[in-house]
Amino acid sequence: MKSLNKIFNIIDFLKINSEIGLKELSENIGINKSTTYRLLSELNKHGYVDKNNETKKYKLGIKFVEIANHIIQNFKIIDIAAPYIDKINSITKETIHLAQLVGDEVVYVDKRESLNPIRLHSQIGKTTPWHCTGVGKVILAFQHKEFQEKIINSIKFEKFTEHTITDKNQFIAELDQIKRQGYALDREEHQKNVGCIAVPILDNTNKVFASMSVTFIFNIEDLDNQLKKYKDLLLESSELISKKMGYNSKFI
Repeated sequence: MKSLNKIFNIIDFLKINSEIGLKELSENIGINKSTTYRLLSELNKHGYVDKNNETKKYKLGIKFVEIANHIIQNFKIIDIAAPYIDKINSITKETIHLAQLVGDEVVYVDKRESLNPIRLHSQIGKTTPWHCTGVGKVILAFQHKEFQEKIINSIKFEKFTEHTITDKNQFIAELDQIKRQGYALDREEHQKNVGCIAVPILDNTNKVFASMSVTFIFNIEDLDNQLKKYKDLLLESSELISKKMGYNSKFI
């Protein structure tokens, strides 16, 4: 706890002092020089502090910008997407999910329950598997190759149902297909008798950072008919949301 307090003191001081040397920082926060250096080194290693190698001075690192952007983006996407999610929920009567890429995970950030008697157990704030959910697959399909490879190599490919993709090469082929067609399917891959169609949402840097899906109880033979009902509505809505998020290019 004492170390945490010292770290917070460093962060708070750097927040109001753009660049400062080790000796001056140590004196101002009342922590000895060697301890200050050790804590700065750890913060620097994880991107929370930057060190100018020429001046030997320290400032807050890019990691705080990334965190701030995630927080701002998170609130923004929920507010912007809300009326579209409400509309899709009203039309389809099905469960609607809004998910977002946060670091190396996909997190549910908003949800509308099905208007039908059967409910799903997904929860806002919970992470979701990459390899067997529509929202996970569609976000990953549009990421750059380095990030894709990192995530794919970290997946354990847990088998949830008989339809779960558990082969790495098959999963890579699935991602390629998703990128070509512009949407992803969960064909009873995460939960028995449950499927979904998910579409990407892009931001002002023209990157896919979120996704939206319609999830429904279905008979696997009826999947094509479900798609015809939901695909166009979802794609149209995701394009409008993306444009409000600042996306300014030709849509997926």
